[in-house]
Amino acid sequence: MAAKTVPLKHPIEAHGETITALTLRRPTLGTLKHLKLSEDMMAELTGADLVAIVSSLAGIPPSSVEQIDLEDLEEVGKAIGDFFGTSPRTGATQPGR
Repeated sequence: MAAKTVPLKHPIEAHGETITALTLRRPTLGTLKHLKLSEDMMAELTGADLVAIVSSLAGIPPSSVEQIDLEDLEEVGKAIGDFFGTSPRTGATQPGR
């Protein structure tokens, strides 16, 4: 899956510009390396974790991420979750292997 763009109902400011949509790149292991993940790749995220992940994936400063309205955060969270929807579980075998 390629990057995902999430329209914002409540624009934010980043890099001196008004942002009306966030384009989120696919996460890498480096993006998640500080999180404690269960074997099904789920994590209990703190607010600080979420700010850091969105900042990294969207390429905007944490101070801009902190402006995201909760209504928009729900959609951003769904978009991030979509990146994990088809990922095999760690240690799981894939058919044919």
